[in-house]
Amino acid sequence: MLDTNYEEAVTHLNPINAELASLESHAESSLPGIKSNACAPLSPTNNAQVRCRPFLAEKLVCSRDLCQGSFALKSPHLAETFAYIAWSISHNRNAQTVGAVTVPLEKIYTDAVERLQEFHAVQDIPLKQRMVDHPTHWLPPLPTQYKANSDGAIFQDTGLAGIGVVIRDFEGMVLAALSERIPLPSTVEDVEALACRKAISFSIELGLQDVVFEVDSEIIYRHLISDSTCMTAFGHIVDDSRWLSKSLRSASFSHVRRNGNRVADKLAKLAKFLCEPQIWIEDIHRDVILDSSFLPS
Repeated sequence: MLDTNYEEAVTHLNPINAELASLESHAESSLPGIKSNACAPLSPTNNAQVRCRPFLAEKLVCSRDLCQGSFALKSPHLAETFAYIAWSISHNRNAQTVGAVTVPLEKIYTDAVERLQEFHAVQDIPLKQRMVDHPTHWLPPLPTQYKANSDGAIFQDTGLAGIGVVIRDFEGMVLAALSERIPLPSTVEDVEALACRKAISFSIELGLQDVVFEVDSEIIYRHLISDSTCMTAFGHIVDDSRWLSKSLRSASFSHVRRNGNRVADKLAKLAKFLCEPQIWIEDIHRDVILDSSFLPS
């Protein structure tokens, strides 16, 4: 077997161990196809053929050995290609059993390459961080709009969380505010996403039509303004927020530094002492109004 560190290989094998276990029971019939297809990317050039020849000559006991060998070669994406080819051969065998359509053996490698290219094309590509000057204090919306700030707070000692929402006009006057206690979600991002969704639904209940929804979580903000489906654990909450916002005549999202979101933060923390949601119309809790950050700059 090619020289490789077994423990390191096993670490990488975890995602496909289930598939390998299935393949091992059919090793005798599967290995020839896997070997010939897994090395297909090495065949176009003579140098590649030289590297591949000793690999093909290996006496492999099971598909696990072959997988470890693919890691030992350290060829870009070879392990991924092997995993897909192994799955394709297993899938073909099962499809033949039930009379379903199969992929011709000679086309499995091409299919694997195309599928992997498609997979890598839709992954998040790290982008150079742009220097975005997010405001550090609350800024009023346009005269024709309202701004709804939201925030979340976690109460680990009680296993609960709080969300706070404050809606203001262009003069900084409070139209409405909300403080609500909720069961503790899995992550901080979940709480922030739920708070934003509440701000949107609250605005709809008040009959508002032109609203800017502002959050202090850059993660949530970036997902809200993205055109792509949010694939995170809190993605369904983000998608709900986008969908709800479409019922408004005009809705947009903005980001502010934490210091500029202190009113919503205070309302979220206030929820710890509430048994029921608290709503204020053209008013706000007395402890919050004392905060000077409430006044527009």
